[in-house]
Amino acid sequence: MSRPAEAAAPGVIYEAIRAPEDYVHAYNELMSEPTNRLRVRAVTDILRHIDAPAHRVVDVASGGGAYVDAARAAIPGHPRFFAADRQFACVGGYRINHPWAAGALADVTKLPFRSESFDVAMCLDIIEHLDDDVAFLRDVGRLVRPGGWVVVSTHNSRSVTHIVGLATSALQGRPWLGWDPTHVRFYNEHSLRAKLTAAGFEPVAFNGTYYLPFHLPARVASWPLELLGLKSAARAVYKLVRAPFYALNYPFEKWSGMPMLRAFGWGIVVLARRR
Repeated sequence: MSRPAEAAAPGVIYEAIRAPEDYVHAYNELMSEPTNRLRVRAVTDILRHIDAPAHRVVDVASGGGAYVDAARAAIPGHPRFFAADRQFACVGGYRINHPWAAGALADVTKLPFRSESFDVAMCLDIIEHLDDDVAFLRDVGRLVRPGGWVVVSTHNSRSVTHIVGLATSALQGRPWLGWDPTHVRFYNEHSLRAKLTAAGFEPVAFNGTYYLPFHLPARVASWPLELLGLKSAARAVYKLVRAPFYALNYPFEKWSGMPMLRAFGWGIVVLARRR
């Protein structure tokens, strides 16, 4: 799911874990985290804008397929899913989670499928890892039939979380790369719209998610206990403080399609139609 020539990044599970069984356990645990549950909800909501039955969906840089069940329920036509990822553990983990799906080991910048062979392409949390994002989107467009759809999710450079990350990273004297050291850029609604338009897509709907950074207050509250070596207590305090801040996101999530609100969510999701 990262740049094809990149060396393995420490702490990134799709780079560090090679066995599908081990990977899928770590992946499912990661995707059950509150921020990731919010992202699945945002993607599912935007997929409901698809107004015609779809039969084949390609899941590009698929990971273990955390979005599949919700997406399959949201997209008309009960489509079949095809995973594409360059990591064997990811494709294997996808098949463990979804035995009925198909999978292919593939460099996402050189996707091996026939042109116009899919109705929908899901490109979730991948574009920010790639050097040539427009070339990637054009190749995805090649796979999708005319009038078909692409859904893209990424991180929003105008979000509260991004601004806090920039500030705290500057204080620590290091660059802000989000939560993954393989990120190469961030987007906002305007820049993402421009990239999709340049690649031959027409954006039709935007969504946002994760408005209040609930990890920050939890981290501040638990940090003193970590310094004292009280790791169990630190984890308990972290979860205790995180819960109410996480719950505060839900009123914002309900109205996240509103332009003035979605502009400030950490996650940005767009649905676009191939011209």
